[in-house]
Amino acid sequence: PVQINLIKKNHSNILNTNITNFERNTTTEGLKILVAEDNGMNQLLAKKMFAKIGYPIDIANNGKEAFDKARLHQYDIIFMDIHMPEMDGLEAANAILQSDMSIKPIIVAMTANVIKEAETECLSAGMKDIITKPFTIDQLRTILEKWTS
Repeated sequence: PVQINLIKKNHSNILNTNITNFERNTTTEGLKILVAEDNGMNQLLAKKMFAKIGYPIDIANNGKEAFDKARLHQYDIIFMDIHMPEMDGLEAANAILQSDMSIKPIIVAMTANVIKEAETECLSAGMKDIITKPFTIDQLRTILEKWTS
């Protein structure tokens, strides 16, 4: 009986995975996403959350690395932590948007700071949206749908 339950559980997981992949919006295939986050645990969580909704991501460990990667690759959207070493998210966003790249990515601020001044700062730096940490997969999906449709 235990083996049968395990087999049923495995088949159920395979079915759920296939349904999730089938429901995925095919118009966003190939979307290039960068997540700039200096905290290793948050990086791992971001990878898992994006993977769960079907998006592979690149990671930048700080703002300078985000700027460098954005210049080398054409990202469609960048999720940028605000407080990072070497170059914070506001500086990195400004540098990316002021660079000579022909197509600028959408930059979404990621912050635990929910005060109005932080939102104003982010939008003034050229970021298009803000997602507050911790965020849910549904909030992440909503942001992606908003900026990639």
